[in-house]
Amino acid sequence: MVSFRKRASAFFDASCAKRARSLLETHPRGTLLFPSPVGDAAAGTDEEHNLICRAGDILTSRSSGQSFELLQAIGYGAFGRVARARSTNGQRVALKILKHKEYCAEVCLEAEQEVRILARLDHPHIVSLVDYFEFQGHLCIAMELLGPNLYELLVRGDLRGLPLTTVRAATAQLLSALEYLQNVPIIHGDLKPENVLLEGVAWSSLLGGRVPHFKLIDFGGANQGEWLAEDVTVQTLPYRAPEVLLGSPVGCAADMWSLGCICAELFVGLPLFAHSSDKDGILKGMIHFFGEPPSQMLQVGSRTQEFYDRVEEQQTPAVAEEPEETIPPDSLRWLWRLRLLRGICTRRRSRAPPRVVYRLRSRRCDPEGNEAITSLYRSFRERRYDTLPRRLAAGVPKRLAENQQKEQLRIRWSFYWLVRKMLILDPGKRIRPARALKLLESS
Repeated sequence: MVSFRKRASAFFDASCAKRARSLLETHPRGTLLFPSPVGDAAAGTDEEHNLICRAGDILTSRSSGQSFELLQAIGYGAFGRVARARSTNGQRVALKILKHKEYCAEVCLEAEQEVRILARLDHPHIVSLVDYFEFQGHLCIAMELLGPNLYELLVRGDLRGLPLTTVRAATAQLLSALEYLQNVPIIHGDLKPENVLLEGVAWSSLLGGRVPHFKLIDFGGANQGEWLAEDVTVQTLPYRAPEVLLGSPVGCAADMWSLGCICAELFVGLPLFAHSSDKDGILKGMIHFFGEPPSQMLQVGSRTQEFYDRVEEQQTPAVAEEPEETIPPDSLRWLWRLRLLRGICTRRRSRAPPRVVYRLRSRRCDPEGNEAITSLYRSFRERRYDTLPRRLAAGVPKRLAENQQKEQLRIRWSFYWLVRKMLILDPGKRIRPARALKLLESS
C-alpha cells in the first residue's frame, strides 16, 4: 500500500489538463499496451500469463456479441491488466483482463463472484457492469469508465483535505450506496479511498458549482448476506473495523466504520491510522481515539487473545450500559487486559523493584513523511477553511462575518459528530446508513 501511494503521488504530480488529454488519447494501432517479455507466443501470453494486448486488438464476447477495441493502458496488478476500450456501440469502458485461468483460479473465482453481485445491483453510485466474457482462456470484465479515485484527489490537493462541500457530497452518495447494499443485503468488505471513483476524467467536477458524482467499485471481496462467515478477514487494514480485528460477528456495520475512516481522511487530508501500521498498531490507534472495545466484543471475539490476556474471573455481576439492555450472567466471565503495549521500565535510585509503565506506542510521524493524527477532535477544529490560506488556532477565519462564522462552525461540527457516530467501536450502536443520511441532509 505504501509503495502504491508513493507511485500515485508521483504520477499525479502532473497538471490536470495533461491528465485529461492523456486519457482522451489512444496509442497507435499495434503498440503494446503493457510491454513485457513474451512467455508463450502460441497462447498469446507473456511470462506472467497475462494476455498480450496491442492497441487496436479486438476482443469479442460470444455471449453478447459485443466487441471491444483496446485503446490505452489504464493500470495493472497481481490479477491482470486494465485497459481502456471502445465497445461496438461506441461506449468507452474499462476492460479488466485477468491472467489465464489455469494460473489464477482463486482470482477467477473472486471475479465471477464480483460479476454475480454487480449483475444484481442498479444504483447511481455503484459502478455498472457492461459485459463479462472469456477470451482465449482469460476472463474479461467490462465496466463503465470512471475517473480518478478519492486518494488521487487528496494527492492532487497536497494531502491537505478536500473542501467540506465535496466531502459532504461524497459522504451522502456513499451513504446512499451503503443503504442500498444493506437492503439487498450485501457487505462490500473493502471500502477505501482507492475504491471510490469520480465519474468523468476531468477535475472540473470539483470546481464551480457542479456537485461531483462518485461511484463505488471493487466488489471482488463482497459477501452476499447480512453477516460474514466466521474467521473471515476482510477490509484493508487502515480501514478495518474493530469487530473484524477481534474476530467478532461481522455485518453491514463494518462498511460504516470504513466510511467513517474515509470521511475523516477526506476532510483532514491524512488517514486516521497509518498505512504502515500492523494489526497491533491499528487496535492501539482505535483505543487511543475511542477507548477500550466493549467487553461483549472481547468475550465473543475469536481473535481477542491475539491482543489481550484473559485474567481472573469476574466476581461482580455485569451491569448493562443501557437500561433496556440485558446481558446473560455468564457472558462477561473474564476480565481482559491489553497485552501488546510498550513497556517502559523506570528505575529509581532506591533498591525498589523497577516500575513498568505501559503506554500506547508513539504515532508521532508517518514513514511517508506525513504527521500522524493524534486527535480527531483537534484535527477537525484546526482544519483550515477554504476562504483562508493559513491555519488558525481558533479554527474560524476572523475575516468572516459573525453569522458566517457560526454557520461554518455549525456545519463542521455536525459533520464531525456524524463521523464519530460512524466510528463507534460497538457495531450494534454504530449509526446505520439511512439514519446517517437523514442527519447529513438535515444539517
